[in-house]
Amino acid sequence: MIANFTPGPQSLQQFYETEYGGQVRRAYLMLGDLATAQDAVHDSFVSVAERWDQIDKPGPYLNRCVLNACRDRAVAMSRTEPSDKAGTERIAPADSRMSELWDVLQGLPFNQVAALVLRYFEGRTETEIAEQLEIRPGSVGPLITRGLRSLRRQVADEPQRSLPLRPIPKDQRPLKEQS
Repeated sequence: MIANFTPGPQSLQQFYETEYGGQVRRAYLMLGDLATAQDAVHDSFVSVAERWDQIDKPGPYLNRCVLNACRDRAVAMSRTEPSDKAGTERIAPADSRMSELWDVLQGLPFNQVAALVLRYFEGRTETEIAEQLEIRPGSVGPLITRGLRSLRRQVADEPQRSLPLRPIPKDQRPLKEQS
């Protein structure tokens, strides 16, 4: 699970080994580009390393760093020309419907993408999402609703079609570290 690190005598290297894969997956879901996601996570770990002895809870601190790094990169990516994005490393979903959903997801505003990823891929609560995005808890529901509405509008072949997005039960979350 993201930021599943338990404080204690473990080293920064152990923290890195525990968190790296999940954080890259999270960043990739928000950015849609593997190399950019890896850069965001590496930069975030540098920030954690610089403050390692001063951080009481490195997991939440890392989550915040990764989210902020993703936001910064999403803004920068939105300002680049489409031809500049030709070399991006993207792992396309095998299912064409999911590929279409993925393309649309990457075109949404960052906070909507982040809220959808945190809710539907990580199974976070609205309170947790609000804390991560630094917004009021009452703003999370409308943010998710607008994101889902945009996805449905752009993906739907017929008006009745619905997207397969539902919160993942805690025991079935894909980011959960298996020990």
